[in-house]
Formats: sequence, C-alpha cells, structure tokens
Amino acid sequence: MERVAQGVYLAEDAWPDELHLLCLSNSRIVFSHKTALMLHGLMEREPKTMSVTVKAGYNASHLRRKEIRVYQVKPEVYDLGIVEVQTSYGNTVRAYDMDRTICDILRSKDTMDVQVFRYAMKEYMDSTQKNLHHLMEYAKRFRVESAMRTYAELM
Repeated sequence: MERVAQGVYLAEDAWPDELHLLCLSNSRIVFSHKTALMLHGLMEREPKTMSVTVKAGYNASHLRRKEIRVYQVKPEVYDLGIVEVQTSYGNTVRAYDMDRTICDILRSKDTMDVQVFRYAMKEYMDSTQKNLHHLMEYAKRFRVESAMRTYAELM
C-alpha cells in the first residue's frame, strides 16, 4: 500500500484515479470548468490542468502548488448544480452539472480556447440531457443571461 494523502492509501497494483484521489483528500472541492466538461463528455480531450471550485475564503494554496486551477465563488452560489458523476475509472466525484458548467465557461470565455468553448456549446445543445430551464436560471443568477441567450439562439 502506498500513502497518497493523509488517510488515503492506494494498492500497489491499482491504477491511480487522480480526480478521485483529489476528492478524497479535499472534501470541499467541486470539479468545474474544463474538468467538468470532460466528466460530462463535452470536451474532445483531457484538459492539461484540473479545474476546481471552492467557496470564497478557502485556503487553496496547496491546490495551486499542484498546478490545479482554483476558482472561488460566493457561498450562496457554491452549491448550485452540484451532482455526482463517475470518472473514467468508475469512481464517484462531485462536479457541477452540465448546465452550470456551460454558464461557468461562458463567464470565463475570454481565458478559454475558442475551440474548446465552441465544441462544448455544440455538444451541450445536441445533448438529450441538457436542461435549458436550469441553464437560463443559472445564467440569470451569474448575470450572463443576455450572452447565454445569444449563444443558445445561434446554436
């Protein structure tokens, strides 16, 4: 057995699931942005760095040292859209739902690769699991309703 974090051990013959291991050692994180896109199948390739969201005020310096992209949000919107999803290894982790993730990437569109953004929007609009009502509720809450409406109409 190999110790990978405090209280977290990995069998020598096991494949490490980085997302699951990170969740086990950091219970307050929620996978978001590009990592959530990947978990929902809205991204063509695996992102170079993991993205997580935490409540504002959370000391995330240990995550940043691991080169994890950390987003901080107000406590009143932190819980919006949290779901449990399975990693490619079959482990369950917490991430934002597809609708919240689309709003998150729209909010940070200026720092994102245009190809990734377009692909995610196209795949979301083609998905049978999308919930446009939730999408517009989240967009209103995050003050991107006008931009979201424009993208939704174009798609």
